[in-house]
Amino acid sequence: MKTTNFTNHSDDKNILTIKANRLGSVEEIISFLNDIEKAYNGILCFEREIDSILSSYGNNRSLPLEIFDYNIKEEDKLILSKIRIQSPGLWEFIGSLNPIQQIREFLKDHHERKKDRQYRMRQEEIRNDLELEKLRLSVISDKIEILESIGYPKEDIKNIVESLVLKPLEKLSIHQDNHLINDVVDDRYSGSQSELDY
Repeated sequence: MKTTNFTNHSDDKNILTIKANRLGSVEEIISFLNDIEKAYNGILCFEREIDSILSSYGNNRSLPLEIFDYNIKEEDKLILSKIRIQSPGLWEFIGSLNPIQQIREFLKDHHERKKDRQYRMRQEEIRNDLELEKLRLSVISDKIEILESIGYPKEDIKNIVESLVLKPLEKLSIHQDNHLINDVVDDRYSGSQSELDY
């Protein structure tokens, strides 16, 4: 087993542990890892850019997608910290607190919705309703409410949330439906972990 040193000086890190019942083809695993990273980066970008807009462009009442900076700082990148290849296996990621919490919340919610077929059918009918999405996305709902309260157009907010947050998260549900994601575990990053095995 190879060990690499990983030191992180940020206190706002968290761990996302995903349990898996199976592995998959190389193509499936690459897609899974790309989709996790895209969901994480989209949420991180959304939060960072909305904070920037609120502090710098308070009088601007539009949110064009082209103003968003999609570059993720090295210290904010999602880290694959552990893989356990057995049945059941797991994937462990370390990243910024809010995106990790949001992904965990989405996957848990998707798992519960999948159990309830009637709810799932109703969910399909109203999937693009921003009010429902705000309830599902409690980590970013405060930012959405602030944007709405200061007069940003709801259509602009909806487009940004769909592009950066909802669509990437929905891709994760495909992996959950295909059993690459079985469950998520509530873990907390202590910050004291200095070596990660892979």
